This record gives sequence, structure tokens and C-alpha cells, in this order.
Amino acid sequence: MRMNLELLSELWVLRDRVTLLEHVLATKGVMSRKELDELLPEGALALELDRERDAMVARVVGGSHQTSYTVEQLQAKAPTS
Repeated sequence: MRMNLELLSELWVLRDRVTLLEHVLATKGVMSRKELDELLPEGALALELDRERDAMVARVVGGSHQTSYTVEQLQAKAPTS
């Protein structure tokens, strides 16, 4: 149950913020939603996103277990297709 609540909470907060930011950027003529969809993060931003993803995986997956998992451990067990 905790995993589901954590995921739903994260999902709602992120969707709400992303929709708001997309609206503001498009309204101010800074960037369209299509341009955002096509943008690929690089450098420091890509590293920041990796760290944030790893932290979320630890919170969500680790929440249902007494021990936590690293992203590397999860990747090693993931199917490779």
C-alpha cells in the first residue's frame, strides 16, 4: 500500500507541476510543448535527473522492504530486451 501511495503522490505532484510549467512556457512564448517533448537533457541536467530517479526508486522500491536496493542492483536483475 505504501508503494502505491508514494507513486500516486509523486505522479500527481509531478504532473501538476509539469502541466503548469508547460502552460507558462507556451503562454509566454518561451517554448512550445512540442519543443519540450523533443528536448533531451545533457551534462549536469542529465546527471541531476539520474540522481533524482535513483532517489525515487530507493523511496518507492525500498519502502516495501527492510533493506533498500541500489539502482545498479535493480538494473542487474532487470530483463534485457
